[in-house]
Amino acid sequence: MDVKFFPIKTWQVSTKLSKEDILKKVSDSSVSKSWKISMKGLFNNVNFTSQPTNDGFILVMGNYGLTYAKNPLRPPVDVRFANVNNLTLLNCTHKLSNGTFARLVIFYFIFIIISYFMGFKDNDWVGIVMPLGIIVVHYCLVLYSFNKQLFNYEIFIAELIKE
Repeated sequence: MDVKFFPIKTWQVSTKLSKEDILKKVSDSSVSKSWKISMKGLFNNVNFTSQPTNDGFILVMGNYGLTYAKNPLRPPVDVRFANVNNLTLLNCTHKLSNGTFARLVIFYFIFIIISYFMGFKDNDWVGIVMPLGIIVVHYCLVLYSFNKQLFNYEIFIAELIKE
């Protein structure tokens, strides 16, 4: 696994399993969507919930109260099927939603404006460094979370296609 510095990754996996077999294995390996909140569910982040689509499935970490592809803290993996030479090709995409990405840009832009008015205007280095430091720390935490989830998704999909 390689570390991503921008929160998006697309990869392909091929298998000899059929689409129906893969969807059955996904439903058997994932937990059902539930609104029940339990202490075990809150701290066990390796549970996966899946939702079949017309040409694949969506895979989300966690099982409590999730709305697919809308949760900014746990971006899903969108898996699409394709048939190539008697193989089933899984096209996987893991990325932040457009709304989450827009919120991050707005959040960072606000801190840059604060940095300008606090630091550059008065030539105060603390006013410059603190907001920009918050941006760097926050972005590093977003990337850490994204890469950790990506690692778990890749393991799940690798286990899924074993024959």
